[in-house]
Amino acid sequence: MSVVTLYVPTTAPAPLVAESLAAAKAMFAKLFGGYTVVKGEGGWFNEAGDLVEEPVYLVTSYTDKHIALYGRAVGELASMIARALAQECVAVVFDNDMVFYKP
Repeated sequence: MSVVTLYVPTTAPAPLVAESLAAAKAMFAKLFGGYTVVKGEGGWFNEAGDLVEEPVYLVTSYTDKHIALYGRAVGELASMIARALAQECVAVVFDNDMVFYKP
C-alpha cells in the first residue's frame, strides 16, 4: 500500500485556495479512488530566512497503485497550485519521501 499527500497552502485569497483544493480532491479521487482532507498547520523558513507559519490542507490518498505511474501528474498539479497561490513551492509526500514543486 502506498500513500500520497499533497499540501495545499492557505495564505492566498480564499477563492483561489478553494479552487486549488477542489482540483487536488478531484485528481486524487480520479487517480487513486478517493482522498481524505485534514486541516493542519505548518511552518518553514522561506528564502529570506524568515519563519513562515500557516494553516494548510493535507490531501491524502492510500492506494495499491504504483505511485511512479502518477507521480508526474501529481507533481504538475503541485506546480500549478504553487503558481495559482503565489507560493515558493508546494510539497508532496510520496510514501515517506517529500518533494517540493516550484511554480
